[in-house]
Amino acid sequence: MAFNRGEWSELYAIFYLLSNKKLKIVDSNMKMITDDLFIVESVIAEKKKGNIEFKIDGDYIIPIVLGNEMQPISIQEVNNFRLAIFKGITNSGVGGGAFKLDDVDQWLRNRNIYSTYKGKSGNKQDLSLINLDLRREDSFKLGYSVKSQLGSPATILNASSQTNFKYKIKGLNVHELEQVNEINTRTKLIDRLNKIYELGGIIEFDSVTSEVFEKNLRMIDMSLPKALGEILLNSYKTSEKNLLNLFKASTIYEDEMIAIKKMKDFLLACSLGMFPGTIWNGEFSADGGLVIISLDSNVYILDLVYYRKEVENYLIYNTKLDSPSSKRYSMLELYEENNEIYFTLNLQVRYIK
Repeated sequence: MAFNRGEWSELYAIFYLLSNKKLKIVDSNMKMITDDLFIVESVIAEKKKGNIEFKIDGDYIIPIVLGNEMQPISIQEVNNFRLAIFKGITNSGVGGGAFKLDDVDQWLRNRNIYSTYKGKSGNKQDLSLINLDLRREDSFKLGYSVKSQLGSPATILNASSQTNFKYKIKGLNVHELEQVNEINTRTKLIDRLNKIYELGGIIEFDSVTSEVFEKNLRMIDMSLPKALGEILLNSYKTSEKNLLNLFKASTIYEDEMIAIKKMKDFLLACSLGMFPGTIWNGEFSADGGLVIISLDSNVYILDLVYYRKEVENYLIYNTKLDSPSSKRYSMLELYEENNEIYFTLNLQVRYIK
């Protein structure tokens, strides 16, 4: 198996949770709230080829791979294995490419729990836990999205052809269009915008080019497509990437409290349920919250069930707008359509760290 750091981190999270059992629930500043709320009974990885479940039975873990029960493994051995995964990840060197961990691979094969650990596409849930809820004295299955601090900051909304925002320019003619497109400086997006304004152009948000993504955004709030269009444009006009500042400055949401609430809803959707290219029903597949793999080798939980506000605050203060490849997505390449001039910008949201 050759995975990147994020994918290896998901495997690490599974074996950490099996060997530690009590979920370490933290606040938005990663400070402990409690570890006496949930006790893990099973960890389930829903993968392309089927489920891989690990049931905790006393001092042993019982793996169930694609419906087949394997030999029990002691929790002590599982703990040693998760330490080997962590060591392998942290010793793998810099870079975002895939790499192999031969010892890890061999351990899985020796215990007949070798299978593909590639996750299903179109699902924000990286793993599920069956937790004993000590408050309700009952067990519940919850989905979690895994975020690792062991690699490069992850995106929570990936750039794609689905995340293009379209803008119309008034006050420019076709000859001036070429003047703008000829600009190819290191900061060409900002320079092209400045040139448009210098030539007397007026920029208006037109639409989200993907009907599916626009519908998903309207599921959150009817004004969100227009608000994000304004926010995205302003991020290049002002070089501001802080999402909180950009939402606060929105003219679509004139009330700051409303703007912040819509930002929370948008970030929760991106993190826990929504994909831009898939019709979304408004539900969170990762209904348990976020699993955070820390540089200190611990795995922490931002819990959506009892501490939703902490999840929201974490997302607000730990995400930013990111700039995807302008060439790949033809950003600010002016073009003519039905005697009007247009361009697109692409939306991408990434964790700060």
